[in-house]
Amino acid sequence: MTTPTRPAPSVSPPEPPVPYRLLTEALPAITYIVHLLPSPHTTYISPQVTSILGFSAQEWLSDPDFWLRQIPSEDRERIANAMQLHNRTGDPFFLEHRCLTRQGQTIWLRNSATYQRDDAGRLVTVHGVMVDITEKKQAEEALRESEARNRAFIHALPDIFFINRRDGTYLDVHASDPSLLAGPPGDICNHKLRDILPAPVADQCSQAIDQALATSTLQEIHYSLLLGDQTRHFEARISPCTEETTLTIVRDITERVVNEQLLRSTQQSYLDVFNALGEAIYVQDKTGTFIDVNRGAETMYRCSRKDLIGKTPVDVAAPGQNDLEDIQRLSEAVFRTGQPAHFTFWAVRQDGDIFPKEITINKGRYFGKDVLIAIARDISEKINAEAERDKLRSQLEQAQRLESVGRLAGGVAHDFNNMLQSIIGYAELALDDASGTPPLHHAVNEIHKAALRSTNLTRQLLAFARKQPIAPRLLDLNTAVTDTLDMLQRLMGSGIQIAWHPAPHVCPVAMDPSQLDQILVNLCVNARDAMSGQGILTIETGTTTLRPDDALCHADATPGPFTVLAVRDNGVGMDTHSLAHVFEPFFTTKGPGEGTGLGLATVYGIVRQNDGCIAVDSEPDCGTSFEIHLPQPADSAVLSSAPPAPAQPTPGTETLLVVEDDAAILDLTTRHLSRLGYTLLSASSPNDALRIARTASTPIHMLVTDVIMPDMNGRQLAEQIIDRHPDIRCLYISGYSADIIAPNGIVEDGIHFLQKPFSMSTLATRIRTILDAPPSG
Repeated sequence: MTTPTRPAPSVSPPEPPVPYRLLTEALPAITYIVHLLPSPHTTYISPQVTSILGFSAQEWLSDPDFWLRQIPSEDRERIANAMQLHNRTGDPFFLEHRCLTRQGQTIWLRNSATYQRDDAGRLVTVHGVMVDITEKKQAEEALRESEARNRAFIHALPDIFFINRRDGTYLDVHASDPSLLAGPPGDICNHKLRDILPAPVADQCSQAIDQALATSTLQEIHYSLLLGDQTRHFEARISPCTEETTLTIVRDITERVVNEQLLRSTQQSYLDVFNALGEAIYVQDKTGTFIDVNRGAETMYRCSRKDLIGKTPVDVAAPGQNDLEDIQRLSEAVFRTGQPAHFTFWAVRQDGDIFPKEITINKGRYFGKDVLIAIARDISEKINAEAERDKLRSQLEQAQRLESVGRLAGGVAHDFNNMLQSIIGYAELALDDASGTPPLHHAVNEIHKAALRSTNLTRQLLAFARKQPIAPRLLDLNTAVTDTLDMLQRLMGSGIQIAWHPAPHVCPVAMDPSQLDQILVNLCVNARDAMSGQGILTIETGTTTLRPDDALCHADATPGPFTVLAVRDNGVGMDTHSLAHVFEPFFTTKGPGEGTGLGLATVYGIVRQNDGCIAVDSEPDCGTSFEIHLPQPADSAVLSSAPPAPAQPTPGTETLLVVEDDAAILDLTTRHLSRLGYTLLSASSPNDALRIARTASTPIHMLVTDVIMPDMNGRQLAEQIIDRHPDIRCLYISGYSADIIAPNGIVEDGIHFLQKPFSMSTLATRIRTILDAPPSG
């Protein structure tokens, strides 16, 4: 078959002689003749083209390119180029290529041909034969796949493989770890055992080969080799491969041998550990007789080991305190079933002291024998602790009585503080007006002082705390938290991962270490319950500086450098209602019996007692974050400085928009600020404020807004007003919660907040400070 260069002539060439046709048509192959002159064209093809490829001879002869189109595209160019080359050189060719049948199937053909020349030496004809070698190709492919599988299987095994002749000559070697061989694989093949292995090992292997071939059975031997500076131990299995060869699979068992040696050498160590355990351990036979005890048992009974060996529980039982028959039945059941048993046993020490102990009995093995192993723990302290339960129950009842106080404080705090704000504000206005009337001034002043005392009362109710003595110490928060991580992880359980991110520098605080433990435990337990035992708890530390006007800076905290402790979880989170009550005493979202509600109230109180502040950020299904700010001590002393006295109010001329849904507070605020010279725009609702902001003909310099209001909160209102008055300053005031303006637990730069109730002078001073501050970048 050759590549044509121009169309075939219309005149049919002569057919081959009849004997030629008879011979070729009897062959199981396709024979063909191609005339090269004037251009290559097939002049004869045997009928086998139909049985092998499905095409008729006429189809094949009618088109010079027909044969080339039956070759798949990926082989076509290669075959065409080869044909052209041979058509020029006249060299015989032997090609293997794929070919498409009429049915679209692909088969393999071996195409071979020779060339004939005329008297002038020109190449004139090609005589070729195409044999179907599809089955051969499939067999070759199957063989390659089988060999590949075998190679992959051998390479995947960690063992060493040898094939040896009867005389020990290595025929093949494979090792997943060549370092386990006595030499490179290339140096081993075609050498005998004694050329590679030490004589004793070589003789051992040679005997195993002879035995495997003689008996046609698997032989197993063990030997050791010094490889480099380490002795390795091997297990070899030799099995017959052919009549004259064996397959040897060698496994490195060094680790197993070393472990067995270690196991034997640690029996004494086991006994040392057995005796070092603090709990009492008794090894008893089936009858309950002590056959061994540890030092814990000696300590518990205040006697020596030999005083206990050979005795039974009856001998050490406190008279009349135990059902010995029932204990014997339990012991027999454990020995019979292997199921452990637990019970309390009253025993008597050698000095006559009677004490209770909890015992767990298991079935075990002791130097090859079935025994009972009893582990006992002195529970004298536990029994004594039960005497404290009545006291704890009484305290719980008292705590339940106080619950109504805490819930009441949270429920009325907003309205009560607004009322106090009105009383304080109007009292301050009245004090100014009554300055010339001493009796009236005195009476109003008493009202003012009473209101201030009430302010302190509401603050105490909202921030309820346990009154407990403390012993402050200088601590590095990083070290203190690190020391509690193991305890906290046990508290969390295996389903919760603790991610600890300490600051890269020292984080000093001055507080009682036990209080820090209480903070961590309460916050972590709260997080654990919120995550239902599965999640990530993140603990971070850092440092920051709080300014006097920071909303996070509590009234009892001194502005300045603070150490920050943050605890975050990815649990169920809290809604706004829960956030508003999270630090109230006895407030809990847990079911009956699952929580007392004292945990976060305790944390809040401890932070307050240490002049610190705490913030919480949470949303449903988004987890919860607590951030605690504790003041950094100066040197090693605990600081206790009072906050600076507020400056006297300074008049102003700016325009202020005051938004307050409480009419009395709105009235006194506008009246007081008007006296200082400010231009006042007042609104009793967010919608009124938006209307005023839209219609104002002059700039509004500051927005003073309540936080909790109908329709929208103060933060939402400020965001809408800022769109129209981008240079406006904002001051948020609230008697209940500042969480709305601190969504991340930390007041952002440029955010100002004032807690109700406050004095009018404090309000005026804060407004003046904000207005006089340079614009934020």
